Amino acid sequence: MLPGPQFHYFSTASKKEFFSTPYLITKQTDRMGMRVLGKSLENLVNSNIPSEGIIKGAIQVPGDGNPIILLSDHPTTGGYPKVGSIISSDYDDLIQQNSNKEIFFQLVTLEAAEQQFALYVEKIKRKIANIEKI
Repeated sequence: MLPGPQFHYFSTASKKEFFSTPYLITKQTDRMGMRVLGKSLENLVNSNIPSEGIIKGAIQVPGDGNPIILLSDHPTTGGYPKVGSIISSDYDDLIQQNSNKEIFFQLVTLEAAEQQFALYVEKIKRKIANIEKI
């Protein structure tokens, strides 16, 4: 994941736990969002912010501290702080996971995310090239 616009809203200790402990995908998952349970993120600033545009893969943190990963049918705006965003190359694998699956969050640099995306695109190109023509 890449850090989000309100990454600094969360305590250092809370972010350390966020990146070192597993989160469980809950049954409260649909095409709009994926709720995950784990260590609650401690917000030091404000749990409600003015609504702003959000993107697929954004990780919002409502007042209860349990992250919600926004999925394909997410709303266009949101008013919860965003700790980060799932990188594009990980999104497809993430959304195929079932409830009760443990996931881990890992912070990466923009350069690393771009490298992973380039590898992802090459993988897709290889799959397309292997499709037999009818």
